[in-house]
Amino acid sequence: SEHRKVADGRYADWSPDGRQIAYECYANGIEMLCTLDLANPEADPVILTEGAAARWSPTNEIIAYSHSGGIYVINSNGTVKYLISEYAKFVSWSPDGNWILYSKWSANENGWMLYIARSDGSQQRRISNPYPETYLLYVQWSPDSSRIIGSFYDDQEYYRDIILIVLN
Repeated sequence: SEHRKVADGRYADWSPDGRQIAYECYANGIEMLCTLDLANPEADPVILTEGAAARWSPTNEIIAYSHSGGIYVINSNGTVKYLISEYAKFVSWSPDGNWILYSKWSANENGWMLYIARSDGSQQRRISNPYPETYLLYVQWSPDSSRIIGSFYDDQEYYRDIILIVLN
């Protein structure tokens, strides 16, 4: 098997066509969202914007990412960036690429809740109750987009629960 370094960074995510990765890199000490064309060994990384924790949409055209406590999306070529939600993180795309799932903090309810929104940020709706004193670490859609799983951990970073949500 082949093993080689391809970039300086972390939290890489494959593009759906398998040609590129999106990942967190650093430029002058700032977290940046970068892409790298793995199909072209001579390619340099492309810095898109400030951000981290990139997730490609299944359409191969949009990347969701975290920045300054919010969830944003940007076209994979670096154009048209917009905010989906503030106080949110841990994003996951629906298999068809039409919806984004994310966790959002509510100070009023002292907990993390799950939300979904259209990929353009419209039709946001809460799909879970708050989970006080826990942090949502991981969320993912089922292959048919009818269910969602999420993993939680507490302040001591002990895993506590895996939840299942059935969407109506």
